[in-house]
Amino acid sequence: MKNNKNKIGFLAKIKVSKYYEAVEAGFWRIWKNKTIWFWGLFISIGTAFNFNQKNKDSDPVSKEVISDFFSDYWQWLLLGIIVVLILTIIIWLISTVARVGVIEELNKKQNNKKHILGFKKIWQVGKGKFKKIFNLDLVMLGAILLVFSVVLIVAIPLFLFENKIFFGLIFGVIVFISFLFLVGMAILKPFVQIVLLLGDLSIKDSFLRSWKIIRNNFKEFFRLCLTCFGLSLIKGLLLMLVLILMAILGLFSYLLSLRFNLGLSTDAVIFYIAIVLVVVFLVVVFVLSAFFALWKMDILIWWTKMIDGVKSEDKTIEEKEVKNRKVIVGKKVAIGVGA
Repeated sequence: MKNNKNKIGFLAKIKVSKYYEAVEAGFWRIWKNKTIWFWGLFISIGTAFNFNQKNKDSDPVSKEVISDFFSDYWQWLLLGIIVVLILTIIIWLISTVARVGVIEELNKKQNNKKHILGFKKIWQVGKGKFKKIFNLDLVMLGAILLVFSVVLIVAIPLFLFENKIFFGLIFGVIVFISFLFLVGMAILKPFVQIVLLLGDLSIKDSFLRSWKIIRNNFKEFFRLCLTCFGLSLIKGLLLMLVLILMAILGLFSYLLSLRFNLGLSTDAVIFYIAIVLVVVFLVVVFVLSAFFALWKMDILIWWTKMIDGVKSEDKTIEEKEVKNRKVIVGKKVAIGVGA
């Protein structure tokens, strides 16, 4: 009986916790404002794609074939690189505007339930302050390039001097420190964005403020990590469920095609079904990614304000309005008495 009570108590504690309330409130806030889901695709840029196309049975490609390929098609390769760079820059610029607009608008929505979220509002608000996030991204990029430059410079003695062990140890220490530095920057960046915009601080002060927030509230930060991990787990389970449904739907479609004899070859039927399923799956992935990115951003904003990481501008405005109303009412009463 005691164990059952403890289990019930644990679940009850989770349900009444501030994190559960924030997650639930954030879910309905994003769910009811579907017009902003598009911007969720641009606030979490940096998904890694792993390609593994090794084939043991394939013949090795000779250097002559590679050189001939580059000499024959270098114009198309150069054009492809330019197109990719242009698209990357465009997506990055849209991302800066989207992040600003989403953070500003979700903050206002959290402070005022009557505030209306909208597609155009996020774009309009984002354009006004996008330079802050733009400069922050440049600082992050500069830090990454600096770290890699230092690592490359430190690696030079490994090729010039015979004492490989000594310089190898130094190189290993530098690489380890660089790795910790980059991981720390990646952890701080989401909070720096929020503090930079809502706290109206400089980039340097935003980093220092974010570091103090996490350092002085490590237990709360750990709970936040568990909450975000839970959301990622839910997202992964949903994607797995979608994959299973797609597989069942694909098999069912294939059996139907055989039953009604559409006049197509087996390979053609499989190809068309695969194309349709891949398109549907990609759409689902984009929608889920957008929704969960906005959901996590909403929780990060709430968490940063919850531990007083930034001051709510709307609350200070409301306090001023209340004070002004009291002054106005006081004056009216005084005038009434005097009359």
